[in-house]
Amino acid sequence: MSEILTSAAQPAAGKPRNGMDPSRIGKSFRIKGDINGSGELYIDGQVQGTVHLPGDRVTVGPNGIAAADITAAEVSVLGRVQGKLMVNERVDIRKDGSVIGDVSAARISIEDGAVFSGRIDVGKSKTGSR
Repeated sequence: MSEILTSAAQPAAGKPRNGMDPSRIGKSFRIKGDINGSGELYIDGQVQGTVHLPGDRVTVGPNGIAAADITAAEVSVLGRVQGKLMVNERVDIRKDGSVIGDVSAARISIEDGAVFSGRIDVGKSKTGSR
């Protein structure tokens, strides 16, 4: 598996958690496999596999397609996700976003117009990172 991650502009989800620009998977990239590490990640391409960034934010951009289980501190979905979301803090599914799969998070928000199909488990820390 090869990972192609480059520095990018700030994601739509807000200020970077660690003060650094997130890594970015551009819309012309397709990655199949596991992504592990630390630092924020902006997905605007296609990812298939798992994304494990338990202390950081993952943003699935408007062109992003993630057929993946995602473990993160925060997840913001503007594109499409099919898989489990295991989130320590907050999940935001924006108006054009789509999540098909189970969500486990401390908090969740789903904007009008968003698509969600699955189970939601809302409660305390989910990733065990904090």
